[in-house]
Amino acid sequence: MGSVLAPRRASQARALHLTDRLVPGAAPYRPFWTALGVVAAELRLAIAVTNRFRKRLPYTFWRRAHMVDFLVWSLAVIHGVTAGSDSDTGWARLMYVTCAGAVAAATAWRITRTRRAPRWAIGLWTITAGVVVGVLVFALALGPLGQGAA
Repeated sequence: MGSVLAPRRASQARALHLTDRLVPGAAPYRPFWTALGVVAAELRLAIAVTNRFRKRLPYTFWRRAHMVDFLVWSLAVIHGVTAGSDSDTGWARLMYVTCAGAVAAATAWRITRTRRAPRWAIGLWTITAGVVVGVLVFALALGPLGQGAA
């Protein structure tokens, strides 16, 4: 969230207004990739609200909403790789690969340790592990490793 609130480059800070940070697709800087970050942040906020009211919500609803966090995290990683001002640096690439690997490993561990998880949850976890790695490779190819990345 720090880069959303305080962009690294002065040119980005002048270009991104509050509307650009709250309305998906409104930002002039890489609008699609920035929109993914806006959507991820808004979904993350919604999940935080469900966590706050966890005891008042039906467990099934809370659990499914919590599972959406895998998707939200993936969107945030794609946003960071494709719209991040430091995505073309070695340390940022290392961070993205390390984080994606850790999430994929934790997801795989969770799947193997789950004894009585609902079928939909196991399917979601399995798909997420594959998607996280695939998304990272795809985003790196489009972003900092792709042709004409700004």
